[in-house]
Amino acid sequence: MAIGIVVIIALGVGTHIFEITMKAAATQASLSRKRMVVLGAAFGGIQMLLMLLGLFVTWIIEETCEMDMVNHIYRYAAICFLFMLIVKSLFEGIHIKEFLECRAEPLSLKQWAIQAARAGIESSVVGMSITYLNPDTLYDMVCVLCISILSAIGGLWYGYWSGVKGQRVLNLSGAFMLGIAGVYMIIRQKAGI
Repeated sequence: MAIGIVVIIALGVGTHIFEITMKAAATQASLSRKRMVVLGAAFGGIQMLLMLLGLFVTWIIEETCEMDMVNHIYRYAAICFLFMLIVKSLFEGIHIKEFLECRAEPLSLKQWAIQAARAGIESSVVGMSITYLNPDTLYDMVCVLCISILSAIGGLWYGYWSGVKGQRVLNLSGAFMLGIAGVYMIIRQKAGI
């Protein structure tokens, strides 16, 4: 797969991660740089594990189901899930909920992990999609991991120092990037690649 489409997919997920971590940091009374890096790495790592879950599910289905029909159905399901994610991002970009910035209790690592897991369904869908876009996924996983961690740390830093701003742009740009990936998947599907 071209390096460009991997980066586009990773940035599409990264915008969502940035938004979630920005909101979380905007409610923190105290957040040191070291804590930002630890929380960002934990958030990105959990996103990566969930992406691996999507890859693993896809691999299991391909290995156990020898019927082409099942593989085609699963491939179309992965495309449908990706487009549902795009619609969700578009909806959230158009209909922004007001976010009240008020200081809350510091997030524990456990609370942070739970929040990351809740937000991680997108990473699982991306993992499913990446498997069909490129069977050689090591580079893809490293790329998504790096962008996820950097997005989480960047969101924490930005949210803590600047508050919650630019949600619409984040959601719409993420939807646009994932849309490009979705169209690319459909083109590859039609071409039989």
